[in-house]
Amino acid sequence: MTAELIARMSKEDAGRLEKEQVFEELVVRYQDMAYGLAYSMLGDAHLAQDAAQEAFLTVWRELDQLREPEAFPGWFRRIVMNQVHRLTRRKKLHTVVLEDTVQAMDAEADPEQAAERNDMAGQVRLAVAELPDAERHMVVLFYISDLSYQSIADMMEVPVATVKKKLYNARQKLGERLLLLVKDQLHPLKPSRDDKFRNIVRQLVATGCSSKQKRNQLEITLESNGGYVSTPHFYKVPLRVSVTAKTDSTNLRLRFAKSEVILNWGPNPDELRWVDPATGTPQGIPGQGRIPLDEWVKVDWIIEASYAVLLVNGEERFRSEGEYGHLAGQIGVGAANRSKVTVKSFEVQGDTCDNGYPIVAPPRYECDGAMIHVGWDKHDRAVQWFVEHMGWSLVGDGAKRQTNDTQDERMTALGIPRFGIIWIKSAKVDNPQHHLYAQSGMTDPHLRLCFNTRDIVHAHELFRMKQVRITELYRGPGGKMYFDFWATDESIRLTACGDERNTRDECLFSPCEWHRIGVTDLSRSVSWYRQFLGFEVIEEFREEGWILMASRTSFYSVGFSEIWLEQLPANASTDPSDYPVRPYFHLRKLLEEYDRLVQGGVTVSAIAGKPPIEGYSMFHFYDPDGNRFNVWYY
Repeated sequence: MTAELIARMSKEDAGRLEKEQVFEELVVRYQDMAYGLAYSMLGDAHLAQDAAQEAFLTVWRELDQLREPEAFPGWFRRIVMNQVHRLTRRKKLHTVVLEDTVQAMDAEADPEQAAERNDMAGQVRLAVAELPDAERHMVVLFYISDLSYQSIADMMEVPVATVKKKLYNARQKLGERLLLLVKDQLHPLKPSRDDKFRNIVRQLVATGCSSKQKRNQLEITLESNGGYVSTPHFYKVPLRVSVTAKTDSTNLRLRFAKSEVILNWGPNPDELRWVDPATGTPQGIPGQGRIPLDEWVKVDWIIEASYAVLLVNGEERFRSEGEYGHLAGQIGVGAANRSKVTVKSFEVQGDTCDNGYPIVAPPRYECDGAMIHVGWDKHDRAVQWFVEHMGWSLVGDGAKRQTNDTQDERMTALGIPRFGIIWIKSAKVDNPQHHLYAQSGMTDPHLRLCFNTRDIVHAHELFRMKQVRITELYRGPGGKMYFDFWATDESIRLTACGDERNTRDECLFSPCEWHRIGVTDLSRSVSWYRQFLGFEVIEEFREEGWILMASRTSFYSVGFSEIWLEQLPANASTDPSDYPVRPYFHLRKLLEEYDRLVQGGVTVSAIAGKPPIEGYSMFHFYDPDGNRFNVWYY
């Protein structure tokens, strides 16, 4: 039966609704088993519930890694044990059981009954705690969940005879009287006694974040950025989302369809970050984003057919107009950048439907801006060049240090209206192996940082009139028109693309949502990027020599975290390039990805930067054609 459920969830054509229904059957089937094993190891009812919930969420996220459906019980046991070990690493726990059973009984029992139960619980706790680990696991699994010998054997990956022997030994040590007490006190703790555990897991279909039920509140934490706890169902417009929540620092986030709303945004808490539900167009609303720290606020997000409005404690923060009547999707609540968001109440008023925009786990590698390195004594002139020629504005300037081992550093933020920033970076560093070392005067690389412009013919002519070094217009990846240009007096090559996406009237150029990467062997590169970066092929244009890959489909636009692979001549140089133009990818699991690259034989730099709690951690590596990838974690 379990193998059949796994097969149904793993079908390529299985829809999300079907997967959720099958997953819930797995929860029903294994909830007592997961809780029992965790409880036998932790001896704490609340921690055991946390471990069991996190184990099921891991199953939801990683089931595709299970190669043999018949092996699910043992695979699941290892996941539960990993969650237990994670909890025990966080705080020292005594491995005893039954310390919370009295609280699980009738809270209204009279004092004499409560005292008697306390005494019995104490006897059972001491007796079971003295059992060897294997016997203790078997006893709790058997009596808390009424599992058969075979079910316990499958989960523990031992013969049935071993289960019987361990249980026999435990019974002999406990005696008949204590066995009755064990059963009486364990049975009320089994999750299957009601629907509470199943409903919690159903609500915690987490995508890239950690979520824990704490009594009547839900705590959401995220070590990095971009994860959500989502509703299991899809909702359609019109709808109203009402959330009572608080954040301990930054980033209370809501998501629906293509939209994302961010209160207390990390880089600028006063600015409300708003992404349009239908178009995915991001914008910042000055003075409307701040909420108090560690105080409950009520957020209402109302989306009707022709407008959307955000209310905080009953006061309107922002209203937009658009065509929203056709939208449907899951609804998410999230945190970011190591903040903790606590949700006290969550309600959706609206009709459910069978499909819409899903909330999925964030990608392993996600395009996250760029830094353009310039010489220390040329920093100010470079900033002025980009302001004058690109239509960007000066947002911030200072000696912002990202590392502790350079002589000095400087970063200038150039703002692109309603989009984001590009960093101009200078660093005094002599070590060529350092992540912030930039080599000037070198050959142009095969990796291009691209910028969209609405009218590429006009932009091309404007640069020609300003005597900027440019190429002729040419057709490139995606069938779009491009031209290359060389910025600042250091001749830093950048690329213009004729595309209206993310362009703004206020500036001439806005960052593209993709990078162009030249490679000598398209097939080899596709395999490499799939293996090490988790990218997948979206479109192939083999005759033209282009392949489009992406880490996922964006909530914000058609293309996000995309790369265009371009065929280079077979004799093209593949020497590693440390060119000053540095697109960055954001990582959510820095050490895990670093180890993956090292173990795969990829050339990787040392990790630079400050500890993540203080700032950025960064490193870079090279693909088989010497293209440099820069990544950071914050």
